[in-house]
Amino acid sequence: MNQNLKRIITVVCTLAMLLTITAPALAIEDVADVPVLDVSASEISIAAIAPAAAEPAAPVAELQEDATQTAKITVESVDLKTKLEAATTKEVEVKLSISDNPGITGCLLKVSFADGLTLKAITRGDALASLEFTKPGQFTEADPEDPFTVVGSATSPISLVWDGVTNDPDTSNGVLATLTFDVSTAAEGTYAVSASAEAGGIYEGSNQDNTFTDVPVTFTAGGISVIERTYIPGDIDGNGKVNNNDAIALLQHIMRWPVVVVEEALDVDGSGKVNNNDAIRLMQYIMRWPVEIF
Repeated sequence: MNQNLKRIITVVCTLAMLLTITAPALAIEDVADVPVLDVSASEISIAAIAPAAAEPAAPVAELQEDATQTAKITVESVDLKTKLEAATTKEVEVKLSISDNPGITGCLLKVSFADGLTLKAITRGDALASLEFTKPGQFTEADPEDPFTVVGSATSPISLVWDGVTNDPDTSNGVLATLTFDVSTAAEGTYAVSASAEAGGIYEGSNQDNTFTDVPVTFTAGGISVIERTYIPGDIDGNGKVNNNDAIALLQHIMRWPVVVVEEALDVDGSGKVNNNDAIRLMQYIMRWPVEIF
């Protein structure tokens, strides 16, 4: 046998064994890509017997989820802790807020509230600030000290409207409006406040070509809960009086001294937190500043 032929056969067999061990198995359709060896040739290029380079895989398209984001419009829930008095009302603010805003060009909200609530003022918030806000028809008077507040008296429901004055959707989040109610303190109870919108009431689109898309929104209702107060506001030590001793007891509590306090009376400023601001508010009250304590 020709020596060159022997060498060729030896090389081919060796490479075949290596390919069997290290290379991934070839699919049947790949067999056509493997070059046929001409064993009669005196020289064989290593490149000629190597597997053909695989074609670069086409990029896999990522699955695109629905890009539409659901906005959330929430009515605040507020607790009014008060002494129950049949002929008395208290003024309470309830915030209407938006979050996860994907972009809105126009918005028409219907706000409903329970009997026993008197809506007396609406203050526009910072959200949707680039849109034009239209006050409800029942409100004809503007607050001379605040151009973003309208005052009057309205019955439920009312409509709040934001209109696009540009073609750019507004994506801002935060407070849409603050609603100020007079609340009866005759008895304990919860007064519901809710917001809603009809189909097409909240949208994103262009006024130029009249193409509008509904913005999906979820709504969370809130309201005002009247709760009978079982403590005297500012009476931190529970002795039935409000004086400097209460301010001292409150500061000691804030500094984690082991003092006995009336837990319900600690949040003097009604912020939902107990901190130095409560001590300052209590001192102002004791010094007869015109401040309210809770």
